[in-house]
Amino acid sequence: MIAQDTRITTFTGLEFFPFEPHEAHVNIVDIAHSLARQCRYGGHVSCEHYSVAEHCVLVSLLVPHGDALWGLLHDCEEAYLPDLPAPIKRAFPEYKLAGDRLRAIVLHHFGLPADEPASVHDADRRIRVTEQQALFKNHKPLGARLAADRDCRTFEAVDFEPYSIPIIGLSPAAAERSFLTRFRALTPR
Repeated sequence: MIAQDTRITTFTGLEFFPFEPHEAHVNIVDIAHSLARQCRYGGHVSCEHYSVAEHCVLVSLLVPHGDALWGLLHDCEEAYLPDLPAPIKRAFPEYKLAGDRLRAIVLHHFGLPADEPASVHDADRRIRVTEQQALFKNHKPLGARLAADRDCRTFEAVDFEPYSIPIIGLSPAAAERSFLTRFRALTPR
């Protein structure tokens, strides 16, 4: 059961109810600001900071142009309901469902369908392998399977190569600027 007062105050000062979201309260500045300050993998990375915003920008650059905005916003719900590492999230299915509902509302706000394009799904999985090789000191070799890490960190069971792109680890301010710049490039004025 969800507590009655589940509102948060966003960066721009809006009151936002993540479990009962209103599309009119969705704000790209709040999304960019929040995602830029959230470190992927629960902060367990070998660089100073690697944000969800930087990850989203990379995904948007790796998919066909028609799917790029969806790629940029694919983790948008995390701006209002911060993500949990996958092994922990599996223990809270209602939290995941709330995130899925929230993502659908945010995507609708920006004129996007709720169904994730295959290109975004594939790029997100492949970049995860790239990130893990770049960001974890004890990364598994390519082709490693999930079984050994099921209760810890998730290493993708995949049969494809990581991307040949650098994982920089931008500062939160730089990641926010990058996210907003990419958003403006992908949306009509």
